[in-house]
Amino acid sequence: RDADKTLTEANKQKNTRSKLQSMLKTRKAKLARAEKERNKNFDKEAEIIREKIAEKNEKTTLHVKVLVDRVKDKVSACKQHILKNLELSTASALLRARQNQMKEESYRTEKLKEELNEIHESLSKKTKEAKQAKKEAEKIAPMETYKLQFEAIAITDHDVLCNAIEMLKNRISECHSNPALIEEFNQRRELIEKLGPEVEALKEEVGDSVVTLERKKIAFESPMQKVVDDINVRFEKHFQSIHDSGYECAGTVKFLKDDEDPRKYGVGVRVKFRANQKMQQLSADIHSGGERSLTTFLYLLSLQDLAQSPFRVVDEINQGMDAKKERLAFGRLIKASCTKKSPQYFLITPKLLRGLKYDENITINFVFNGPHCVPQEKWNKFHLSKRPFFEKHSIPSNKRIKV
Repeated sequence: RDADKTLTEANKQKNTRSKLQSMLKTRKAKLARAEKERNKNFDKEAEIIREKIAEKNEKTTLHVKVLVDRVKDKVSACKQHILKNLELSTASALLRARQNQMKEESYRTEKLKEELNEIHESLSKKTKEAKQAKKEAEKIAPMETYKLQFEAIAITDHDVLCNAIEMLKNRISECHSNPALIEEFNQRRELIEKLGPEVEALKEEVGDSVVTLERKKIAFESPMQKVVDDINVRFEKHFQSIHDSGYECAGTVKFLKDDEDPRKYGVGVRVKFRANQKMQQLSADIHSGGERSLTTFLYLLSLQDLAQSPFRVVDEINQGMDAKKERLAFGRLIKASCTKKSPQYFLITPKLLRGLKYDENITINFVFNGPHCVPQEKWNKFHLSKRPFFEKHSIPSNKRIKV
């Protein structure tokens, strides 16, 4: 029984082993098929990946080429920019050098002009002296005595004649030397040699002073020109507004310069008040009192944006104006003073036209003086609206409206 049991157990193990071997064989076959299938898919994927990599590499290469070209263009542009900056710096330095040279040449030209004027003056003086000497010489040795001898000279060549004259001068000098004159000549020559370095130093100092003065002149003229230009814009605008109102007029402001004398600098005001008239400098000889008052008034209005102040007082600016000019001037004053940013205005005047256009921000104050004026407690609106200013007759008391 034990042997049968052992045999049975051995058969079971044998069957189990056979099953396991069969399963192992089946699994190995499946594994081989799976391995073969995996290798086949891997090759396909690898080929696809290689194609994508090649495509990416091709695109990358193309982008790199484009980038390289752009970098080359950028480098070339930078080189051109640097070269242009160098050219600009060179041109600027050359321009400054030329400007300095031009200033020096201008200064030298002025000095040469002065020297030329001095030479002309000296020549004129020497000519007068020569004429006087000739008169005195003719008194001592009349020309008629030696005229025939001069005409007998056969020399016509200029150089030969000059040499002959020089020889005669030398002979005269040897025969009639003047020790006092020679001593004076030597003293003056020593003085000239002694003062030479000082003169050169003064010339350099004057040159430096001229350059400094020119630099200060430029620093002054540039902002001043801008200020005058700003005034001119407002001045022309005020005149144009009056022109648009039907009054023929125009005006302009100009910065006046004088290269020779800075004391002659100024602001020139040119105006015209007729259609067929040219612009002329504002003058009491040409323009009437009303025209000058109107011009002055508009010029003051043009200045108000440049000079900040809390209030302004205008005293009798309308004196001398006719009714038309006064209305136009008052209209410009209203527009200039009734804005949010404009300062307060006090207009003091002994008279005002009737029918002027006022603004709601305007306050009118009447100052009474004298024993014959209407008392303050009797003043009323009816009196103001119906009676002209400074009229002597009064309104009956039964028609007055108390204020």
